[in-house]
Amino acid sequence: MKILDLGAGCNKWKSEGDEIIGLDREKGEGIDVVCDLEKGTLPFKDSEFDLVVASHVLEDLSHSSFFSIMEELKRIMKTGALLKIWIPNGSSHQFYNNPSHRHGFGIGSFRTLGFIVEKKEFRFTFTHQPVRWAWLNAVFNPLLNLWQGFTEKFIPFVPDELYFELRCEK
Repeated sequence: MKILDLGAGCNKWKSEGDEIIGLDREKGEGIDVVCDLEKGTLPFKDSEFDLVVASHVLEDLSHSSFFSIMEELKRIMKTGALLKIWIPNGSSHQFYNNPSHRHGFGIGSFRTLGFIVEKKEFRFTFTHQPVRWAWLNAVFNPLLNLWQGFTEKFIPFVPDELYFELRCEK
């Protein structure tokens, strides 16, 4: 399987036996391709990737660059390929406390972009808390996702991360 890690940084995706291409705007360890996503194009052939992962990169794009990159991702992904996205919840402190974040997202943000939304989840991450609080992820996150409409309307600031799996259809 051929995998593109969009915005890989120093934590390139790991998957044994797969070909993984790390893409970022600056050269570094694990970066195979240097590319500025703000330019709106990706230097790959059509239908090249089986999986694309984008962890905390899309929120840094300008509004127009975001839409260009989503079109480019459709172009370079094979039909049926999966796009996994982790982004800060646009209503949370994780989004507002980082000045590089320019594009906010909600739980319904990807429903009209020409991908099939297979999974969408709110996540509250206790990663910055002591280990003794980590069990709360297993308890709290299913509750946030049980009534996603309620969570988004009445307590949108609680989940700090959103996770999506989008299937490419052409």
